[in-house]
Amino acid sequence: MAGAAPTDVEATLTGPATEMMKCEPNGTATTCTWPFEPAITGNYSLEVKAPGFQPANVDATISVAPDPKCGCTEATMKPSEVILDRS
Repeated sequence: MAGAAPTDVEATLTGPATEMMKCEPNGTATTCTWPFEPAITGNYSLEVKAPGFQPANVDATISVAPDPKCGCTEATMKPSEVILDRS
């Protein structure tokens, strides 16, 4: 269905930690989140796959910094977006 988010997306980070991210449809995209706290800073390989799409493998960097608004830490991943091409 055009414009629909991919379903059954699997995203795996491999690096200082190896983690399966939790992925859920979100409008026309799928959002994947780090599965636990705290996130671990470092360089990772990110593999994203979904039925009907070609898998994507990208280098990713996770950084962690204090968030003065909440007194907690905030993790960011770059790239923050991966586009899957249909098979």
